[in-house]
Amino acid sequence: MNDLNELIGTKVLATIGEDYDGNEISIPAKVIDVNIDFYYFEEKQESIYITVNVEPIEDLPSGFDYEALMNIPINCIIKHN
Repeated sequence: MNDLNELIGTKVLATIGEDYDGNEISIPAKVIDVNIDFYYFEEKQESIYITVNVEPIEDLPSGFDYEALMNIPINCIIKHN
C-alpha cells in the first residue's frame, strides 16, 4: 500500500469521460487521494477496486464538474510531466 500512497501529489492525465463523439476526455490533474475497496475482494473473492481522487491543474472542460474528479479508476490515469 505504500506504493499506492506515493501516487498522492503525482501529476497525471486523468480520463474523466467522453465527448459526444465517444472520444475520451483527459485532463492534467494532481492525485490528492487513493481509495482501496477491499469489500468485494474479501466478501465475494473478486478484484480489489482502486480509485483516485484528483484536482485539476487547468480549467475543467465544459460540461464537467468536480464530481468527475472523484473515484477515477486507477487504470484511467497515466503519468503526466
